[in-house]
Order: sequence, then C-alpha cells, then structure tokens
Amino acid sequence: MGFWAVLYQAAKRSKVRTTDIGPKLGLSRGFVSACKTQNVEPKIYNAARLLSVCGFTLCAIPSEKVPDDALVIDFERE
Repeated sequence: MGFWAVLYQAAKRSKVRTTDIGPKLGLSRGFVSACKTQNVEPKIYNAARLLSVCGFTLCAIPSEKVPDDALVIDFERE
C-alpha cells in the first residue's frame, strides 16, 4: 500500500477521522485529503507524526519479521 492508504487504514483501525488528523498537528482539517489528492508523499518525520495521531508508530524491522497485521508502506507500487 502507498502511504496514504496506510494512513487511512490506521485511522480506520483506531477510529480516528482523517479530518481530525490535521488539526491535532496544527494543520487544516483538509490537510490529509489534499495531500492524498495531490499525491504528495510526506517526508519520514511527517509520516511518523501523521501515523502517531492514529496510535501507530513508524518503524523499521527485518522483512522476515513483519507481523501479519502490520500496515506496510510500499513505495515501489504504482
């Protein structure tokens, strides 16, 4: 999945509305939607901040140890 699909899944799992993510970081309510629509990939620091609002942590782990329920960002897709 691309980053925005992962963020939307994280929001769904944690029951956080995507329109609430931006304001919790001092950004606009439409920030997530606008970035997704414009296909803007966030820098790693911002990706971690966005995911943290949903209670997720951006981390690096060995590929063979990725849990089945992990949300994996695939930057080589599409």
